[in-house]
Amino acid sequence: MSDDVVITGFGVFSAFGFGEQALFDGTFAGEAGFRTVTRFDVGDYRCDKAATCSAQDPTTFDIMVTCGETAMDMAGLSSRDLALITATKLRAPSREPEPPGTLTERVAARLGAGHPRRT
Repeated sequence: MSDDVVITGFGVFSAFGFGEQALFDGTFAGEAGFRTVTRFDVGDYRCDKAATCSAQDPTTFDIMVTCGETAMDMAGLSSRDLALITATKLRAPSREPEPPGTLTERVAARLGAGHPRRT
C-alpha cells in the first residue's frame, strides 16, 4: 500500500469569501485578509488582528458542508468515495476517528461520507 496522497478536490472559505476564486482574487490583488477584531474583546491577547469574516457569515457547520460539496464536485466524486479530513483549528492531528457528535462527524454525516473521518 502506498503512502502517497492525492488531493482531487478542495473547498475554500477565507477572509476573502467562499471559493478558490475569491482567495485568488484577494491574494493577487494585494488585499489584506487580516483586520482588527471587533466581535469580542481582544484585550487579553497580544494581537488584535485576525482573518475575520463579515457578520452575515454562515456557521462553521455550513461552511464545512459547502466546502465539502465544492471539493466533491471539483473531484467528480460521490459521497461513497469521500474520506473527510478537516483542519479547523490548531491541535495535534488524531489517528483515531472522530467521536460521534463532533463537528467533523456531523459534517461527514451530512455529506454522506462513508470513509474515515479525522480532524
